This record gives sequence, C-alpha cells and structure tokens, in this order.
Amino acid sequence: MIVPEAPLANTALSVSIWGYPVEAPLWASLVKNWGQSLVGQFHFGLGPGDADTLNIFITTSDGSAFNAGTDLDPVELEVWEHYAFVADPDEELVILYRNGEVVDENFYEIGRAHV
Repeated sequence: MIVPEAPLANTALSVSIWGYPVEAPLWASLVKNWGQSLVGQFHFGLGPGDADTLNIFITTSDGSAFNAGTDLDPVELEVWEHYAFVADPDEELVILYRNGEVVDENFYEIGRAHV
C-alpha cells in the first residue's frame, strides 16, 4: 500500500497491519510514503536492505533516512503476525509493535530525527 502525502513529522499517525509474509525480498514494504526525500516520509516494512527485520524509517529535514524503530527478531514466513507503529508528534515519539508488544521506540523532533 502506498500512502498519500501525510508527513509523519507534523502529523500523528498510526498503522496497524495483519501480515502473512511468504517471502522477504529486498526492502519489502508493508506501508510507505517514500521516495522524494521529503521530511516525514516513511517506509514501514523489512530492511535495511536485505535484512528480514521489521523497521520504520523516517526522512529527516536533511533528506536522510532515520531508523525510528527496529525489531531485531526476524519476521517469520508463513505465519500470521500483527505489525504496528504509532508516531506521536506531541511526544515526539515513534513506537514499533509486533504482536501487541513494544519492540522498539525512539524520539524524534519535528522536522528532524534524533535518538
């Protein structure tokens, strides 16, 4: 799914997906608004590169990609799992979930990310 312009840096956003992955290709996406290096664009899926780990990447004000969350356990193939993330611009926090459990969280500033 490709999400229309909805800058993550300025807008609260939550994404919740049930997935049944049958393969883990390079940079596989669950949901994304990505590609022009605009602040707040995001990639929610596998990565980085050929890694089979769940990640949320956000584009920062300098056009670089900030890894706002990573689940270090590989995504299981041919198993139903629930994947989600929440971005809260008021708290400047991104929380990554897998099967209802928090697997990572990171702070970011409006317009630029930081750890």
